[in-house]
Amino acid sequence: MRKYSIYQIESDAPAARYIKFSDLEFVKEHNLCTMEGDMCKLDSDLYKKVYEGEVEDEGVEATLDTLFVKFQGRKPEGYTGHSLSVSDVIVLDGTAYYVDGYGFEKIDF
Repeated sequence: MRKYSIYQIESDAPAARYIKFSDLEFVKEHNLCTMEGDMCKLDSDLYKKVYEGEVEDEGVEATLDTLFVKFQGRKPEGYTGHSLSVSDVIVLDGTAYYVDGYGFEKIDF
């Protein structure tokens, strides 16, 4: 089993409204994250944890895909967010992934 948490933007800070529902390329191009090497570091204070749980290990990409599908359909009890969307963050076993326009990008969170 793998542990995961889902974070969604809940802040009304100016940067948050530009990041929300934006792909990572837009975030980088508009300096809305801090670049550390080639990795984008997002301000975790702009986000709120909306769910945490455990999921079967299918490998990183397949597990992220499984979570994306799960949180598009009927949500589990206790889930307080909207459908998983671009700009949301999934932390899977301590590693953060940005839900991008197509797929997931590893980030510093």
